[in-house]
Order: sequence, then structure tokens, then C-alpha cells
Amino acid sequence: ADAVLLVTAILSVAWAPQGATSSHGAIADLEKAWDRAYANRDTEALSQLLADDYVLTDASGARLTKPEYLMSVIRSPEMSRVRSWDSEKLEIRVSGQTATVTGESAVKGRARGRGYVVEARYRFTDTWAQRDGRWVAVSTKATKIEK
Repeated sequence: ADAVLLVTAILSVAWAPQGATSSHGAIADLEKAWDRAYANRDTEALSQLLADDYVLTDASGARLTKPEYLMSVIRSPEMSRVRSWDSEKLEIRVSGQTATVTGESAVKGRARGRGYVVEARYRFTDTWAQRDGRWVAVSTKATKIEK
């Protein structure tokens, strides 16, 4: 039931007419929906946020396509359970049909095969594009912030 509500919320924001909500607000809402979907490992909801040609360049420099990214969410090599994934310090720039979001993500979870909690911070840049009347993420570049 929670997954259905999350997908419904994502689609209502993603398909909202631009007159109903600002592009900045829509993108901010989509970033928060992404955080919730990732933390819940809800690949159905994540799939709705990502363009079919989405590409992630992760903190290790690996390049993941949309299907590879969605699989990595399920089989995260470092965490067996994500407790939270929160994006902060968002700076959103909209130019026509494209938006760029920079920010930081704080992640907490339980390490795979270990009893301790993992905490990490990442700096990211997400690029969004309006396609068929809705915003979808087309790329992400993430860098780990070392303590």
C-alpha cells in the first residue's frame, strides 16, 4: 500500500501542469520522492522518476544505466538496510526544459554482513529534463565526501 501511495504521489508531481506548481517546487518534490524511494528500495517508484536513457556516474567512477542503477538499489553492495537517505543543500537551476540540481546526500544504513551502522555523505549533480510534459532525471554524478 505504501508503494502505491508513493508512486501516486510521484506521478501527481511529475505530471502536474506547470501552472499548478513552479518548476523549482516540482523538482524539489521529485528529489524528496527519490530519497524516499531509494531508502525504501522501491524500484517501481524510482523507475517512474528516471528517463529510459538515465545514466549514473557513481562515487567510484562506475557508469550505470537505468536498469543497472535499479538493480544496484536492490543489491547495494555496502548496505543490507538503508535507514535514511536525505538530500540537503539543494540548489535548483531551471533553464527551459532542463533543470540541474546540486546538493549533498546523507545516507545511513546497516552494513551488509556486519552489525555496525554505515554513515556516508555524497555531493551530487542531478540533471532533469521535461519529456512528454513531465520531469524525469536523465543523469546523476555523485562524489563521496570524505570526513
